[in-house]
Amino acid sequence: MGTILLNSLSFLATILLAYGLKHLGIFKQEDGQVLSKMIVYITLPATIVNGVNGTKLTTLFLILAGIGLASNGIMILFAYFYGLKEKERNFRGLLLFTTGGYNIGNFAIPFVMAFFPSSIPYLGMFDMGNSFMVAGGTSAITDRLLASKEDAPSFLDIIKKLSKSPTFMIYIVMFTLSIIGIRIADDWMAPFKLLASANSFLSMFMIGLYMKINLHREGMRNVRKLLFGRYAMATVLAILIYLFLPLSHMIKSVLVLIMFAPISNLTVIQATEFGADEGVSGLASSLSIILSLVIMSAVVILVL
Repeated sequence: MGTILLNSLSFLATILLAYGLKHLGIFKQEDGQVLSKMIVYITLPATIVNGVNGTKLTTLFLILAGIGLASNGIMILFAYFYGLKEKERNFRGLLLFTTGGYNIGNFAIPFVMAFFPSSIPYLGMFDMGNSFMVAGGTSAITDRLLASKEDAPSFLDIIKKLSKSPTFMIYIVMFTLSIIGIRIADDWMAPFKLLASANSFLSMFMIGLYMKINLHREGMRNVRKLLFGRYAMATVLAILIYLFLPLSHMIKSVLVLIMFAPISNLTVIQATEFGADEGVSGLASSLSIILSLVIMSAVVILVL
């Protein structure tokens, strides 16, 4: 338990360090863009290569990708009915965008790997299903459910967007190598291991730079409703997964942790483009990081 708390506090300390240095003027929020590029194009791909290399694929991995898709779909459907009484269309859209979608690359991967180092292949396959939704699937569903734009992203649009995602393409490459039985030699893995070791720190530091805690009264009701709905439904899914899925304890534990991952950055951007209040979506996203860190730490204590 001491190790679990120490790891969790280390993540929190890194986030708060970045947040504090930003307010002292040593760093700016814009610096997060540089870190984001380093993570997306360098350290996260290296982490995926390091974790997936040599993995033998089974039907389990296809099931995990399906769970990634299904969990997003269930959360979005829940958000639709959860917000039926809301009169403001833009807030209903915000509920759909931010109730579904999980921040896997910048949060779940570094956090979960601290406790389950061999979990990256399972995280990766779940994220392939999740990525399909956050890259455009959620936007297409939201536009259709709320009868808004006629130019909602098509299936081809989503595929094109995914093809431009370094993370998604690295998943494709590494899982393809696994299918055909190719394993990168250990000597060649040394640079990937070095780069991967920086991913957790950079990810948490970037989150701290981007975090906004602006408590304006007008949007607090919407923020509370959004976060309550997301984490209440996440709890239901987590219980169902843990009690009823015929998977190993480790895989079920990883899936339960993912259910409580923070709101995806991509869906926040899409919600703003949809017309949602930027302040509400930004605050909800920031608070979800703190909530997820606390809840996921508690879950680790319970399942380990």
